[in-house]
Amino acid sequence: MLLTRAVHTGAPAYGRSGPARPWLRPWKDARSWVLFVAASGAAASVACVTWAITARTHPYGQAVLWTALLLASFVGWGSVVSLCVAPGTRHDWGLRAGWGVAICVFLGGWLCLTHLASRVGLIALVGTGVAACFTSILMHGVRAWRRFSITRLRRRVVLAVGRPGPMVLVAIAYGAAAFLALATLGDRSFNQYDDPSLYMLLPERLVQTGSLFDPFAEIGRAHV
Repeated sequence: MLLTRAVHTGAPAYGRSGPARPWLRPWKDARSWVLFVAASGAAASVACVTWAITARTHPYGQAVLWTALLLASFVGWGSVVSLCVAPGTRHDWGLRAGWGVAICVFLGGWLCLTHLASRVGLIALVGTGVAACFTSILMHGVRAWRRFSITRLRRRVVLAVGRPGPMVLVAIAYGAAAFLALATLGDRSFNQYDDPSLYMLLPERLVQTGSLFDPFAEIGRAHV
């Protein structure tokens, strides 16, 4: 009875001295650890985004780095959706990337509607997703480290060596996707009729005005 009342009121049980609620220590430590991991993810995101912005002397390297950051941002926003929809389940990164694309399209539409889709706003959108991705990776690493055991690691190694077929197929698929993505960076062929006006002028106008809305475009459509 005394122990039950001590749990509900925070009083020491059986007259023992000590902290009023010692069972709150794990929660406080866990909350501090989550804040530390989130801060680490944010710092890593700021460093990577700053590196991608300032690497102007290497255009191809900058394009590869920014493409990787966009993919990480999609995965990060998808991780936020996964945390809201199913907190105790870890979905694969492909599904989370698809969710992240949908979230970025939704948020980007609102940014365009409110004329906030400027260079700073879009970089902040990508950087937030990258921070969420790094935080998700760090949290998964912490959980994996807490459950780490030599027996489990040995079992996974034996399964991977005993069934190399799926691992080889996965490696080939990832290699082909990376090769195609890098190969397209050197493709400079454009359709001169509409590509320059759509893929070059519209993004520049977006980052300058913060929106794709053009009142004169309606007049042009009416005359056409």
